[in-house]
Amino acid sequence: MSNARRLIDPIAREAKKLGFVARSALKLSELDVKFSLLRGKSRILDLGCAPGAWIQVAHRASKNNVVIGLDLKEVEVSGMRYVDPARAHTLVRDVREVSVRELGGARSFDVVLSDMMANTRGVSSVDALASLDLAECAMNLALGDDEESGVLRDGGDLVVKVLEGEGSVETLTRAAKPHFAKVNWFKPKATRSESRETYLVARGRKSARCNKMSS
Repeated sequence: MSNARRLIDPIAREAKKLGFVARSALKLSELDVKFSLLRGKSRILDLGCAPGAWIQVAHRASKNNVVIGLDLKEVEVSGMRYVDPARAHTLVRDVREVSVRELGGARSFDVVLSDMMANTRGVSSVDALASLDLAECAMNLALGDDEESGVLRDGGDLVVKVLEGEGSVETLTRAAKPHFAKVNWFKPKATRSESRETYLVARGRKSARCNKMSS
């Protein structure tokens, strides 16, 4: 964001005042207030973690959690407000290529967050499909290829950003409902008014046993 735009953006000003490195921090803060995603959670995976704002929010919410961040860019969290570097670890990896083992094994996270966004081309249909592809990658990493895999533990929560359009909301809703107790959609007030961003909030991953019994 340019300095000129930041000066007239009240959300960006508020984020800076609070010591966050990006306005996106206030989106996660809203999501946490609405859905109680972060407090009491031990391990959190942050996909698309650059520039580190969601790590800040996660550590601000709890003094005991460990956050693993994944991004194509290197993210240096040392010196960031609220962040304890001993509890924040970042990896430069592609979500399509990272393995469950690299992240600590199957069902090792209480929460999986994805604020990933592909580079936009200015064509709404193309951008929506690219966004949906990343959202599906995040869901696949969380849930795995079968009921016994994936990094999200039983009872865990998944938050995924996507651009509305090309059936993205309907597609992700259908994919999430069999695996979670509750599935909601939420657009934080901190989202720019012109943006098509929205967030899937899927809570309470069902156990493999529950899914088998209901199938």
